[in-house]
Order: sequence, then structure tokens, then C-alpha cells
Amino acid sequence: MPSVKVLNQSDARPWHFQELLKSTGRWRIVIFTGNILSPSQKEKIWTLGAKLAAPESVIRRYTPANAESISATIEILAVHSASRTQVDIFDFPPIFRPFSATAGFDYGKVFVDDESYHEGHGHAYEAYGIDPEEGCAVAIRPDQYIGWIGEVDDYDMMERYFAGFMKGRGDGGMQGDIDVGDVLKSAGGGGSEAEHAERDSSVLGAM
Repeated sequence: MPSVKVLNQSDARPWHFQELLKSTGRWRIVIFTGNILSPSQKEKIWTLGAKLAAPESVIRRYTPANAESISATIEILAVHSASRTQVDIFDFPPIFRPFSATAGFDYGKVFVDDESYHEGHGHAYEAYGIDPEEGCAVAIRPDQYIGWIGEVDDYDMMERYFAGFMKGRGDGGMQGDIDVGDVLKSAGGGGSEAEHAERDSSVLGAM
């Protein structure tokens, strides 16, 4: 996949997109979320997040039950197109900001196509030919070739793509205490970082 610069949502550090796709043998699902400030787009992303976090999701089904991270087999990344300063990681579903009781939030999953302080603008959406309002979903193979592209909320086709060649774990896959209703109810929820941490911990369990 061609590399352009994107910014980390939390600290504004510029990254070449290829730097995020290290050769670890993992698959990646990159959700180009489009304009997350749009209520209709945000609803799509939170609905997708609930499906990705569900017990039978494409993420959990292929991740060993004893894996240290929900990202062990398939890593989820997000790149949005809104202004970085008008967005924070809590505008995204918990699957995009895994929480650990020992390490806290993982701030390395959400990125933005925006102007950096010192290194210009990567114009990722333009370079990849993606609609900055609607976005899209992309499955990237471990060899960094693109395996599938679909609409941003087309979970069914995403699931069908992986089911075509991957085998579900006989151990049931990685699980946790998940209530999809809680994931949806937390969409747009306010509160402090500690309150979000408590909520996410209960929703995502072992993530």
C-alpha cells in the first residue's frame, strides 16, 4: 500500500502510513472513517465498532483465546478526515482505543489526515482516492498488499472476505465480557478519561 503521512490523533506526531504496517504477520483492517464529526457518519462508525467488538466478530474469531492482545491476528486502525483539534479518541468506539488495566489506553490506533505542525499535509484521502466524507474500509494483507476494499460500514462483506480463507479457532477465539448495547450507548458519551476507562474496561473486557 503506498505511503503518505498521517498524524496520530492524540499527539499530532506525523507518521508515514507504511510505518504503521510493520511486518509482524498480522492482518490490518484500516477504517478510513471519513468525517467523524458528521452525525450520520459517526453513527455508521459506532455501529461498525459494535460489530467488530462482538463475541463472534471477525476479529475475535481468528484470534487465539490466550492471545495477549485483541490485535494479535487482525489489527484495527482508523484514519479520519476531520480537523484533529475538533476530535478526540473518545469520538471513536472502544475497539479503536483498547484499554488495559496495566497500560491504560492504546493511543496508537487512531490517525488523522490533517496538517502537521512542521511537516505539511499528507493529503492521504486524496492520494488514495477516498471520499473524505464517506470514507471506506480496507483489509491489508501481512505482505502489505490490499486484499479487500469496501464501504466503511459493510461489515458483512468484510466478514465474508476473511471467511473465504481463514479458519476459526477451535478454542472459540479471544473473548471478553462484551455487551454490544453498552458499546452503542457509549457513543458520543461525555465524561472524564477515568470514566471512559471504567466504561471501556467493562465493555471490552480482556482487550
